[in-house]
Amino acid sequence: MCWKAMKGKITWAKTRTKSITKLVHFGHLEDVPIPRCIENVEGLFLHGRDVVQAQQVGDDFAANAPLSTKPLLQTGMTLKAWIINLATAKKAAILWAGFWTNASDPEGHKSRTSKESLFRFADLIESQTVHPSTKLGQLAEKYGNLDACQGPVENELKGNMWSLFSFAFVYGMREKKQDVVVALVHKEMDGARPLSESILFQYEIPTIGIAAWGLGFWSPLVVLIDLLGTCKQTSPVLRKQLYSGLPGFYEHLVKEFEWSKSDFVSRSRLSWTCLDCPHSHCQLDEGLAKQVKGILQAKWQEKSEGPR
Repeated sequence: MCWKAMKGKITWAKTRTKSITKLVHFGHLEDVPIPRCIENVEGLFLHGRDVVQAQQVGDDFAANAPLSTKPLLQTGMTLKAWIINLATAKKAAILWAGFWTNASDPEGHKSRTSKESLFRFADLIESQTVHPSTKLGQLAEKYGNLDACQGPVENELKGNMWSLFSFAFVYGMREKKQDVVVALVHKEMDGARPLSESILFQYEIPTIGIAAWGLGFWSPLVVLIDLLGTCKQTSPVLRKQLYSGLPGFYEHLVKEFEWSKSDFVSRSRLSWTCLDCPHSHCQLDEGLAKQVKGILQAKWQEKSEGPR
């Protein structure tokens, strides 16, 4: 089943990339061949992390990028030509971790942390989850997020895939200039399936950092909602993850362009807040939605007034 699912993803990716093999070169990459269909698919599964890291260079710095980085840039830009549309939600997108519905419980869908409750809350704040609401998210859901694939090689392939998928989800938010990114978390720090093993922690949060400071000039407010009421634990850990994908690119800018730390920091004014939502007195209901909408409206007001 695992390899059947993986084969399904590869076949789908090949079908999508066939439609863009005639694309022109991007920016300053005229000296790099456009990846063939199979190379594009390999880039997704075999080099996803490296491709995402390379995208921080962007078109502005592509001409001065190391020779070894340019093929990764070209692969990423070719993939972006089709994958971003599949990963972009129609409404504002939200992220999540730790929500599931117990299929053996007839009342499972009514649980405070069921996927149904999550989707209802998304509707209340006029947003959508990136998976499975987007076409790319639906594909991942169809194959069970490849959870059945276990082992060193399989985990490496999954990691590369989720790196690139997460980049596509977050890049879609950035392209839409989404001002607020809501992330709902129902995860323990330790034990079975801890926060550190979630897709949110490993891939999506680091990608927000890459999109904000690496690509630059995107300054969302990240609103973390902790369904266990443990913001004091989860918020610092996730904020640290926000910067985990940046050191390589920062070092490149310092070395090649003599950038200072302040130059790099000024590329984004991203802000962060965490709302405790413990089981004892907090539900994913109209009350919490009203609180989140208030934060959204304040951010929009701040943006309309411009920098002070």
